[in-house]
Amino acid sequence: MNATSSNITRSSATDFSAALDSSTAQGPRQCCGAARRPGTASGREADSFTSRFGIELPRGMRSENIGGDWAEFCNRFAAPGFVRIADWQSRARGAGRSEYSATLAFGGTRRTVSATAFGPLAALTSMLYDAGSAIEILEFHRYETTDGFVTFLFCDMDGRRGWSMGLAGSGELSAARALISAVNRLRPGRDLAAAA
Repeated sequence: MNATSSNITRSSATDFSAALDSSTAQGPRQCCGAARRPGTASGREADSFTSRFGIELPRGMRSENIGGDWAEFCNRFAAPGFVRIADWQSRARGAGRSEYSATLAFGGTRRTVSATAFGPLAALTSMLYDAGSAIEILEFHRYETTDGFVTFLFCDMDGRRGWSMGLAGSGELSAARALISAVNRLRPGRDLAAAA
């Protein structure tokens, strides 16, 4: 299992949009999958993520994880719901930058947004900001697993801080899912300890 840096590789805009939209529409059961046999954690009782993948949670996340089974873990850290994304498109602009556009749905309100950035995660952060959901990524952890990639983000949104998770077949998509989960989890009025 390898940890990777925050550099994000480019993938097909169509594949990225379709996968991201389907994950946010159907919630964590689709992105988290079925239970697996337990692994081990070094020197302590394993949480459901570590039991599933044999990878320790980021240090700061360990204290926030209150236990529970895999479905509870997904409902807490891969929060589905209020914010969704659709119609993702990108066009290369040169010097490593691309122009991205998407439709963001906040509950029943839809808004078309765009951003020019070095990668889709930077673009998505900018789009969310422009749509009124300013979120800052404070920590970024991505790991390769037997099922693809998992990204953990520790974010701040209007003074509310918390962890989120995204699982996907690519590192890029797992990071985008984690960011959407963070917005869903940290939005005002949401109890951070509550399941989705």
